Amino acid sequence: MTATEQKNYEELHSIMTYMVEREISNYVLEETEDLYDEDNDMVLRAYLWSRGEKEHWIVLSPFGQIRMTYKDTPKNLIVQLHNIAVEMIMDAVHTETEGC
Repeated sequence: MTATEQKNYEELHSIMTYMVEREISNYVLEETEDLYDEDNDMVLRAYLWSRGEKEHWIVLSPFGQIRMTYKDTPKNLIVQLHNIAVEMIMDAVHTETEGC
């Protein structure tokens, strides 16, 4: 991974983190941690969500792909994250097509 790629991944993660903090109100984002994925040579971000006494880890790629979660992670949290990732992609595509 080049320094430019790492910077780009961190920027994408920052955008995703901002969006999930803004959009997801029924869970609390307690913590994030960046992880290095050796197999794919990229930086992943682990998100720790809580609701009541329960905590849920979800790991996302810079492109919003869910790389890891546990079986007991609530589906509505996964759906919300997925929808935000799709929204990011659609915004990027829309911005790209406007520039043509």
